[in-house]
Amino acid sequence: DDSEFIGWRMIDRFAGFRYEVSGDVQDVGFQQAARGKADELACFGWIQDTVRGTLVGEARCAKVVAPTFKEWLRVGPASARVSDLTIFDYPDTKIRLHFSHFKILTPDRDTCFPEPPHQCGDGASDALDATSSRASSSDSPHSEL
Repeated sequence: DDSEFIGWRMIDRFAGFRYEVSGDVQDVGFQQAARGKADELACFGWIQDTVRGTLVGEARCAKVVAPTFKEWLRVGPASARVSDLTIFDYPDTKIRLHFSHFKILTPDRDTCFPEPPHQCGDGASDALDATSSRASSSDSPHSEL
């Protein structure tokens, strides 16, 4: 019985999720505003432009503020027009690309996943190949892959 540990487990304290934001969201200050909101809420993770014109990323926040960050992503800054937000909540709270702060990634950084949101190419094979090549990279800033 681990009921005595409820409240101390990572899943009780943190929420990790992946997201994709669609609409008029690129080149309108969305990434910078997202980083500011994440910093305000003490969330860490990343955000990135895609070739499809969307923004993708991951975030890990205290469980009590994660809904606030998700809601902010649904609206974005006043300069953006969000038409859709897709979120995948991680059951174990761990995000794949783990940074100590909220980072804006360059578009050339490979961040594909085997399933939506942000599934790239033909899906799982592209994402798994990318994960394998990243895992062997010695200059990777990731503590979790």
